Amino acid sequence: MKKFFRLVSMLAVAGLTFAYTSCTDYSEDIDANKERIDNLGNKLATVEQQIASLKTDVTSLQTAKAEAEKAISALQTSLKSLQGKHDADMKKLAEDYKKADDALKEEIQKKIDKLAEDHKKEVEAVKVLITALQTKVTNLETEVGKINETIKTLATKKYVDATFATKDALTAAEELIGGLRTDLTAAVGRIKALEDKYDSELTIKEILAKIDVAKKAADVADSLARKSLGDVAALKTALGVYADKGALEAKIALLDKADSTLKVELDTKFNTADFPRKFEEALKEAVKAEGIVGKEIAKKIESAKTELVGQINALRTEVNTKFDRLFAISNELRSLVFIPDLYVDGVEGTEYTYATYLPKKTLLKEDTFDDKSFPDPAHPGAYLTVKCKLLKNQWWDYANEAGSKRAYINPTYAIRYQMNPSNAVVDAEDISFVSDDKEFIKTRASKSAPKASLVGAADGVLKVGLTASGKDIAGGSTGNMISVLALQAKVRKGDKDTTITSDYAALYGSKLEFLAIAFADKNIYKGNACTAAGTNPDHLWATAKDALENTPSCRVAYDGKLDLSKIVRTIIKTDSKTIARKAADHTVYEDFIKKDGVKTDFNIKYEFELVDYVAGANTTSESQHAYLNGGEFIPCGTTDGVRNNTTDITSVGRRPLVRVTVVDANNKNKVILVGFIKLEIVKTTSYKKTDKFTDWTVDFGCADQVKTTLWSEMVDNVIKISGLTKEEFCKMYELHKNASGEAVQYGFDGTNFTLPTPVFGTVREITDAVPGTTTDVLEWSLGTKPMSAIYQGSADHTKTIWVRYIYKGTTPTSIYEGIYVRLDVKVRKPAATVGVKLDEYWFNNKANAKINVRAPHSVKPWNPIYATYAWTTDTKQVWEGNQPKFTAKSGESYAKYDPANYDVKYYFAPVQPKVGDYQLYAAASVVPMATAANANQIKDKYDATKDYTVKITDAISVITTKEAEIAANSNAGIYKNKYLLCQVGSAVSKIAEINQVTGHVIYQHNPISESLLNLTKSDPANQYQDSKLYANIGMAYYAKACNLVMPVDGEINPYYFLRPINIDSVQGKSYIDGVDYHKEESNLDVLDLLAFSDWRGQKFLKAADDFSNIWYFAYYNINRVKVDIDNVTTNMNEADPSNFVNLATKTKDIMLSHCIGKHTDVAATGLLVVSGWYESGSGYNYYPSSSPSASVSVPTHFAECEPLVWGKTEYETLVHNFGFIRYHNNKSVLSKAFKLRIPIAVTYDWGTITTTVEVEVKPLS
Repeated sequence: MKKFFRLVSMLAVAGLTFAYTSCTDYSEDIDANKERIDNLGNKLATVEQQIASLKTDVTSLQTAKAEAEKAISALQTSLKSLQGKHDADMKKLAEDYKKADDALKEEIQKKIDKLAEDHKKEVEAVKVLITALQTKVTNLETEVGKINETIKTLATKKYVDATFATKDALTAAEELIGGLRTDLTAAVGRIKALEDKYDSELTIKEILAKIDVAKKAADVADSLARKSLGDVAALKTALGVYADKGALEAKIALLDKADSTLKVELDTKFNTADFPRKFEEALKEAVKAEGIVGKEIAKKIESAKTELVGQINALRTEVNTKFDRLFAISNELRSLVFIPDLYVDGVEGTEYTYATYLPKKTLLKEDTFDDKSFPDPAHPGAYLTVKCKLLKNQWWDYANEAGSKRAYINPTYAIRYQMNPSNAVVDAEDISFVSDDKEFIKTRASKSAPKASLVGAADGVLKVGLTASGKDIAGGSTGNMISVLALQAKVRKGDKDTTITSDYAALYGSKLEFLAIAFADKNIYKGNACTAAGTNPDHLWATAKDALENTPSCRVAYDGKLDLSKIVRTIIKTDSKTIARKAADHTVYEDFIKKDGVKTDFNIKYEFELVDYVAGANTTSESQHAYLNGGEFIPCGTTDGVRNNTTDITSVGRRPLVRVTVVDANNKNKVILVGFIKLEIVKTTSYKKTDKFTDWTVDFGCADQVKTTLWSEMVDNVIKISGLTKEEFCKMYELHKNASGEAVQYGFDGTNFTLPTPVFGTVREITDAVPGTTTDVLEWSLGTKPMSAIYQGSADHTKTIWVRYIYKGTTPTSIYEGIYVRLDVKVRKPAATVGVKLDEYWFNNKANAKINVRAPHSVKPWNPIYATYAWTTDTKQVWEGNQPKFTAKSGESYAKYDPANYDVKYYFAPVQPKVGDYQLYAAASVVPMATAANANQIKDKYDATKDYTVKITDAISVITTKEAEIAANSNAGIYKNKYLLCQVGSAVSKIAEINQVTGHVIYQHNPISESLLNLTKSDPANQYQDSKLYANIGMAYYAKACNLVMPVDGEINPYYFLRPINIDSVQGKSYIDGVDYHKEESNLDVLDLLAFSDWRGQKFLKAADDFSNIWYFAYYNINRVKVDIDNVTTNMNEADPSNFVNLATKTKDIMLSHCIGKHTDVAATGLLVVSGWYESGSGYNYYPSSSPSASVSVPTHFAECEPLVWGKTEYETLVHNFGFIRYHNNKSVLSKAFKLRIPIAVTYDWGTITTTVEVEVKPLS
């Protein structure tokens, strides 16, 4: 096969075309190839000539490279010179700017900016070209090296291979030269453009000359490149699609793969082995000096070609026969597999949506029309009401046809099947559906009678059109029946047909219903929307009565038109349960049929007809002032009460009525839906309106803000737009006012003016107080409520309203009449930052503060209320001056305010922590968390819909953010939270209370508050990092006159409550088993096991002989101790010594006792045992530590709490009162040590702290 490729390559070089699968006559190809040979004959060169030409081409390329480098250098030089000229021009402009007056400075500055920008762009463009040229020069140098390598190997190649090598090398060189020439031309254009702008000292022509030399050098190189092989383009044309080596071989390989036996037949019938040799000999003989083909040789080639044609034609028939056979086998349909759209009760299926409706007809008879008259309201507060009467023979209402049956529309859907093989061919006449309605015990042909049509096939997927009787599809509410279908396709094999049947699929039927006709755009109305149309204001009126009794839906200029077909849509719903076709009760039909999974048309259409009626005393029908061209509504005049289809301004003010029907084009245009549109013909649909000329800013606060236009602004804007003099304007126009004398306010949506709700403040007309003027001006007054609405209404806190000047003494008949005046205002809110914190009182980079009980001090006589029991803290003391101060934020975005008008209110924020298992929350009263709804809300003073509920897990910054957005009311919601609470079960406990005026926080006494306080220690050594109990306390900075809260950065801060005392276990204590009971080795004093310190880190026992702080036991009212013998744990007999379990689970014979007194007082019996084991006459008994008596009162208060009174004697008394823990030998010798962990609970003023002490039990040594 490789030899065969070589043969055909030779034929291609000689100009012959070889095709295996073509079924066309080869005579045209042969004639074309002959012409190519004739054209190519004088253009082929020998290998030696190609080598010589390539060497010359290398020299030319090097010359082109050198000249291009010179051109680049010239370009770079020119840029430097031009930059100097540009700098001089810029300097001159700068000097002119300094000398110019204010009126000219702006114009000069624009010139400076434009000159600088243009110059920058032009210079950058030239620099890009220079870079591109430099890259191409480098590429030329690389290509020269490649051509030199080609020259070295060319002489060793055979002619054809050499020819291809030369072609490849010269093609690359030709592309590089072309690119170089293009960039040089672009550079010339850029330099010429700069030359036109600057009279440079550099001679641009010299630069251009150098570039021209480089271009010419490139042209020479290009010319020599062409001569080295002849015309490369001609050669490419001769080679055709096989110009690239390997293309033909790849083609043959595909054929080889298709039928391996074909190769043998080709080699036998067409002796390809000898072709390369014969052709090469003939070609070399044909090439004479200078590469010219003689006539004699040409004749030989022609003769050889003729001989080949016969063999090729014979082979063609063989090849085509083979391929026909292979193709017929390869694209024969073998199977079809349904691709499901959904699953019906687990069965693969597809959905078929059909439409149904009850046809409508006119309701009223001819003789009932005369008494139908309706009021015709117009623009609220502007138009008079007139009576309207329908004329005879006008259909004005519809009803369902009496006794009519429901009609159905069955569209065509595309369903999909996977074909095997993917390239199978299926004809339209060969496909059909077979269907059943399946039941549990019998089958029958489906009533739905599905029909198949061919849609198309692509990528192995066959699309088939499905049309069925939708109402007859079994399933859903049709009992136990289900419709199924399968696709059948006929496959022809010779004179026989075979039927291929797909798998069966379920057919799921869904119903579509038409509800109403609506406007495509809900904002289409030029005046008020049709709000009376019910819950869907975009619907057309259902009856003529509805349309006539309401304002016009659309307005059209008397010289314009409106395409009604583009502004109406049909509203539908479906009972489908699938995502693709499920439609709500207000789904647009036109959108529905475009959805993925539907994409079909039910073939409905719109029809439009004018309905005649007269208004008031008129005798000509309103609808005669327009005509319809299809769906286009076109206003016109009338002649003798009949439309004349010509534009006429007399139609202005008329209100034609149009009936719109949706009809079924499948069923003789039966009427499905009806709607009515009343239109108003107006003089113009454009407005006279001023541009923005006020740029007012008001500061949000308690007082009303008033802004007034200048009389000059009224003259320059309002009067000017009227085209009248001031006197004429004042005679003709007046401000459109309501009954209160206030200007009627309008909104503008970019297209239409509307009446806004609510209005924003009041606009009044007042006489200008400027002496010598009589022009009335406009005054806009804004209270706090409208200012808040404006601030919240847009991100930039601005509002634009419009007022209108109308003709004096008239009622406007259109919203287009008059002159609309634009008024703009921006509302600024004040904002502040909380003042200076006393750095020494704050922790974690001023992130939080700590609250502690009173530091120890002398209390005589003793009273716990004067010690630590009463805990009140002033939260203001951590601020400079012991009072939080607020610094106003400055800048255009913030309002100014007087601090004297503001005060501070303290509160617990709605965002509070979870401490352990306890969730804290804030409220205004002691109520369960679920009923404290208002405690989480920032209340808007004016608009309850703006209230914001703060989640307990929100960031505290949310509060400041919302205060900036709404009118936060300091007398409601979160700002009334004076209690910090915790709910456990149904019980609610107060944790702390804050005085909202003074900021004093009072920590509460109760089991939950004390439990929370004692959860974690307070260690000053690590900046109290272990402390977890805190409350977020807010400071609401509010306006005293109107109770509006100002947003303040840093207004909420966490305050940590520090546990008053800490109790740590003392390590290294131990018992020795088997020692006498009364000796130290069997007894441990409780005070020796505990190390007491307070929130400051001050130790109660500073050293073994330093009793100076012992009085802290009295100050903190340490009053009870309990050793929990019941819950002692041990690691005895545990594989992991760090694992401790309850001692009772290991042994009950180890006896521990908590005794009051000193262990040396009584040797063996008579001790006061409060918990654990004790000895009696009948043996050992056990006092459980769960009993009330196990908690021992520890008297620590003597006559007074005074440091100088306490000493060693008092300490020994404490040791006696705390008692000791005795270890009893269990009459078994201990072989190795183990450990015990003993819980000890100590009660003081603020609850109970439990500490676990670890001691070791050692064996006798």
